Amino acid sequence: MKRWWILALTLPLTACTALFAQAISSRVSDDLLSLESYSGELIETGLLPDPTAELKKRVLYQKPWKVRVEVEAPAERAGDLYVYDGQTLTLWWPKELFGVRVHGVPSPGDGAIRAHLKRETDQNLAAYAFNLVGEEQVAGAPCARWKVLPKDPAAPYRMEHESWMHADYSIPLRMSFRGPGAEEGAAPWYAMRYTSFQDKAAVPPDAFALSLPKNAVVFEWDWSDEGITLAAARETMNFTLRLPKALPEGFQLSKIVRGRHDLPMVSFRLGQGGTWLSLTENRNYAGQLSMPVGRKVKLGEVEGYLNFMGPFAVLSWALGDCQLTLIGNLSFPQLLEIARGVE
Repeated sequence: MKRWWILALTLPLTACTALFAQAISSRVSDDLLSLESYSGELIETGLLPDPTAELKKRVLYQKPWKVRVEVEAPAERAGDLYVYDGQTLTLWWPKELFGVRVHGVPSPGDGAIRAHLKRETDQNLAAYAFNLVGEEQVAGAPCARWKVLPKDPAAPYRMEHESWMHADYSIPLRMSFRGPGAEEGAAPWYAMRYTSFQDKAAVPPDAFALSLPKNAVVFEWDWSDEGITLAAARETMNFTLRLPKALPEGFQLSKIVRGRHDLPMVSFRLGQGGTWLSLTENRNYAGQLSMPVGRKVKLGEVEGYLNFMGPFAVLSWALGDCQLTLIGNLSFPQLLEIARGVE
């Protein structure tokens, strides 16, 4: 059994060097890439109108990065689904008969994954101080328990939290975030924990296949389609296009594609390598955005809804006549920072 976190005892994390960050990200990459498959059940709080209400999900994962996350409870949200099959990402809400599909998103190779994890490690070590509390069991698996403190408590959405990382695979089996200014003992701003976890799980051949009903409304994009220019997008959309005024270092707008349906919709690809980031936009017909599931967040003068689906965070909000959805495998504070700068 690996104990990569013993490396953390060799240097103080508050003064870590680039060499130390490289050692940590290399170990985390080795651990994650050694994980062939797993199944489990988890509970999240903070995503429903009642902040203490539980959202129960079943998770199935198969290397490389195929994942299926399905809501089991409460009953009114049962069947909500996120699936990534190695080429296509699908979000499905059966109660609303509504889905979102992004095709042409191939799984990154090991090198791109390592580069992504190195970037995320550098980001986290720059933003937080980590204190190793000890080792505990979560869902029957040994985990390193970390207390994580923001170096700048005033930074938006950089919160004090605790994380229980699987000792062999370096994935979080439990997390709990304390909201800004929350009193001791208050309900977490957001929390998740696995109640069961089985590695080397058997994966049925059709585990990541998903056929949607013919009467469903499905918004679809395909990143293999021919791209359009920003000028063409502005000319053909019936809403005000919005763009981020700043992106993380090394990121850029690399492609714009139209939706594969009659409604004017557009998607911007913003990520690089193994770091996936897209911004989709369509006309805001509903006025103020309201969603049945999601952590409410402030984005300047407007509210958005943040959800977690496997390795991705999904943020939805509206600005004037434009409705926006930002999806990425960045940490959620980075996603929120990008969204706050969209104008």
